[in-house]
Amino acid sequence: MEAISLHKMCRILLCLLFASYILLAGEYCNAQLAEQNEANRPLLYKLSTSFYGSANETPFWHYANTNGKIRSGSSFNSLNAISLILPKRENSDGFDFSAGGELISRTSNEGDTFHFQQLYGTLHFGVLEFSIGRFYETIGMNMNGLSSGSMIQSRNATPVPKISLDMTRFVEVPLTNGAVQFRARYSDGKLESERFVERPFLHQKSVYLKFNISKAEIITGALHNVTWGGTDPERGKLPGGFRDYLRVVFVQSADPSPDSDAPLSDQLNKLGNVVAAFDLAFRYNFGKSEFLAYHQIYLEDRESLQAKNILDGVFGLGFRRTNRKKLFSGIAYEHINTIRQDARKDYPRGRSNYYGNGIYKNGWTFHGNVLGNPLLQFDRESGEMVNNMIVAHHVGVDGWLTDRFQYRALATYSRNYGVCRDLIITGRCAIDSRRPAPPNLETRPRSELRRDQYSTLLEGSYLLSENLGIRLFGSLAMDAGDFLGNDAGFMGGISWEGFLLK
Repeated sequence: MEAISLHKMCRILLCLLFASYILLAGEYCNAQLAEQNEANRPLLYKLSTSFYGSANETPFWHYANTNGKIRSGSSFNSLNAISLILPKRENSDGFDFSAGGELISRTSNEGDTFHFQQLYGTLHFGVLEFSIGRFYETIGMNMNGLSSGSMIQSRNATPVPKISLDMTRFVEVPLTNGAVQFRARYSDGKLESERFVERPFLHQKSVYLKFNISKAEIITGALHNVTWGGTDPERGKLPGGFRDYLRVVFVQSADPSPDSDAPLSDQLNKLGNVVAAFDLAFRYNFGKSEFLAYHQIYLEDRESLQAKNILDGVFGLGFRRTNRKKLFSGIAYEHINTIRQDARKDYPRGRSNYYGNGIYKNGWTFHGNVLGNPLLQFDRESGEMVNNMIVAHHVGVDGWLTDRFQYRALATYSRNYGVCRDLIITGRCAIDSRRPAPPNLETRPRSELRRDQYSTLLEGSYLLSENLGIRLFGSLAMDAGDFLGNDAGFMGGISWEGFLLK
């Protein structure tokens, strides 16, 4: 979407947001006069200002998983935000409406910005939510806040504008007496114009099954995401019609006819750049606590379905207290491995080029940030993935030192090996059944490419005034290693939040 049209859309949606609020606020006030027991509908507001500083470049955990608010490579960032949220009514199971907006202003040596980080409206009906606009969401069973990030969609990039139909909870499968439940989501969006293939579409869907066995839950999910359509600077318009959309939805190849405008790779494989995963989880409830084990198996192409990459992805273990105000409220450990990437024995590892693509060269990114796990690195200058072969260990802990002081700590160790082409001395990475390994294939040992990195974060927030909703927050982050270098940085800020017409 071009900047001008996006700004127009933002203005229109903002007007609709506040017009809706005025109407609903009037409805609320009238209901209050008519019946004092009517469920209230307050308008939530939050104002915040913060500053990020570092000696050289902002450390990893000060820009990763910040919803794209802070840019990598910067040395200072001044961030101001204002948000208004109109929530759905409490205990409302019928038709309802909610909306929200978050306006961000950032001053940085890596580029200033003034934009709507969130701007959305949502219709609620029972278990269904229909949303339009930009809104925060993650995809996967990872422990949000403590995780390194989902392989499919984490909190690393600015929200993509989309239309989404989502189930808010698991629903019982008929005739199973609650033993089997399901949940699904379906959405379509559009990516930015400032990329190699301009303004491509984004299609996403997922379906989960949950099996309930006493206090235990076994959850399995299939996640399907496709970047498709758009304008290629060399090929022109890529397939973007309704029939092409149906091919994307039903995971089919592009039109193979001689008149087709689809690239040969889309005719031989699937239309568009496919990013998928199997999401597996085991959860056990201990009354006021729960244990979680999960494995997100990343899938890039048809070869991935042959169980070659069963260890590629994120494996995690977590423990969470439902009574959160404890010294240790939650802890998560994750092991991330993206080395194999469809490679057979003695073939170069990393040949699937995770998050990258030959046609959609910016790959699985939005405004220069990876949509999935941020440990896989994208370079804005080259417009390509530069590090997607990693082995990493990650730990996250959070809790409360007092009733007013909350903290979170993250620590990550990673071994980084670049991308497949870094391994090649002679030959090529693209090896499959149609393109066998060339006789001149020669690779260098991965140990020659290995660059270790340590990244840590310690952050806290203190509720200074409960009546006024004033909170002080800050953090320290450090990097040490050969991949991102050695850096240290700090962040400090203050926020003010509360309710209007409470």
